[in-house]
Amino acid sequence: MNVTVDELIRLTKSDTIRSLRSNAKKLYKWYLCGLLKDILIRGSHTNSGYYPMILGMEILGRSHPEPEDQDLRRMVNEVMIDLDESYFIDSFNEGSVNRYLDFFRGLLQGIKEKGKTLLKVSEFDGVFKVQQYFLYRHKVFVKPHHWIDINLQQSLTHTIPEFFNYVDLLVLWNDFISKRNNYDEEIDRRMSISQTAVSEYYSSREAREIRLSYSTYVRLLITASVTFVESYLYYYFYNIKHNPVKNTDARIIGILNRPGYIQDTQIVEDIIFKLHHGIKDNLVIYNLYKSYIDVNNLRDRYTHTSAFVESSNQITQLQPLLNIEFDEVIKKLQVCIDLVKSLDHHLPDDEKVIQWWSRFEDPVFCLEEKISPLNIYM
Repeated sequence: MNVTVDELIRLTKSDTIRSLRSNAKKLYKWYLCGLLKDILIRGSHTNSGYYPMILGMEILGRSHPEPEDQDLRRMVNEVMIDLDESYFIDSFNEGSVNRYLDFFRGLLQGIKEKGKTLLKVSEFDGVFKVQQYFLYRHKVFVKPHHWIDINLQQSLTHTIPEFFNYVDLLVLWNDFISKRNNYDEEIDRRMSISQTAVSEYYSSREAREIRLSYSTYVRLLITASVTFVESYLYYYFYNIKHNPVKNTDARIIGILNRPGYIQDTQIVEDIIFKLHHGIKDNLVIYNLYKSYIDVNNLRDRYTHTSAFVESSNQITQLQPLLNIEFDEVIKKLQVCIDLVKSLDHHLPDDEKVIQWWSRFEDPVFCLEEKISPLNIYM
């Protein structure tokens, strides 16, 4: 990416633009805006039709033929139409070109100096109708405080915190299923040979390492499932804090403005339940939430391994590392998924978080099959 950024910075520099004569300079600036459009919408500058024209003009500099005024107006108007049809704001105003270029340069400098590719929706104000773009192109409603990724390698991406953790969970699950299936197939293959062949494989170093990895997968899966719920709840919290109506609601203003760290359970009990009594009184959600707390406690035992004795039952906190069966793991993973789905289903539309859910395979862990983390429509 560094080479790409350096090249784009060179192309957009004032010195490069000043190397051209009057009309060529105006056309070059509008071509740069067209290039920005292709980066935002197509995720590429090298495949842009504007790119070779920009390179040619840069190379020739003051030697580039000066367009006639009539040709300049025609070519600039073509770019303006292209930008207008691509969600750019006020593209027929000649003064907009400098605003677009300021945005372009700021984007490139942010990537170059800070590795910053994430911009809030509000940072596109005056340049690009990012909310309309996502609504009409992707059927997704983004809000001014949401984050959009511009990484020069793919089109604008609505960046959703809990989706990262959702994918982590499915990748771990799929790896486990693959490893277990391969192990079972090897056992079956050797069973067709002899019981001795099975016994030899079972006691082999390879097989023992595989079985040992099962315990690791259990701990990682439980941890990933709870992290998914937490990321969902914290993104809900983030959205509520930026909602001008909800963030002044007397029922929750105290918890919203409380300094320091807020627990996931506080988000459920002190925000969601207080705003929505129907959710609080929903028996399915109540049971899922109660089960989730148990899963969360188990995750804590895995994350903070301790030899101390649990005061409630006088059993060492090491015990959960040994006792869990895979059938129980499946139930716990499903609890986490179902809690998020149930909460989001019962939230009002302006508070829903997982708009992306319907575009992916619905996880059903009891089938003990791989679950694709890829968009089912792509």
